[in-house]
Amino acid sequence: MVNFAFDYFVMVAIAATGGLQITAAVAGLNGLLFVRPPSFAIGLGGVLVLAGYVVFFATTDRNINDFEGGLDGNVQFMLFAAGAASATLLTFVISSLVNRRMRAPDGSGTGFDALQRANFFSALRWSLSSWRG
Repeated sequence: MVNFAFDYFVMVAIAATGGLQITAAVAGLNGLLFVRPPSFAIGLGGVLVLAGYVVFFATTDRNINDFEGGLDGNVQFMLFAAGAASATLLTFVISSLVNRRMRAPDGSGTGFDALQRANFFSALRWSLSSWRG
């Protein structure tokens, strides 16, 4: 079950990263994109979503109930949440490294609006500084 659980976690993380790339591209959040232009990011996101599922389901028989070695619903939920959280953190780190030159301190807004012209960590810094006043 350990390999099955790890494989499920990895599949969710890969697919969720792809979903985040598609969402960021459609929303115009250029600071979260791994590649440019946004149409390439949508393509990369689609490939990641499909790759996660194909690798998970094509490697071995995954139609196993929880009594015969499959994942219990509670464990599956925790792994899904952990995979999605990991994908979000991975997206923040990779996109900030790729877009490290994206910094728009003047008039870029705060929160998600800042991600249109700034990487995640720069936008976070500006948002936190605006909260402090």
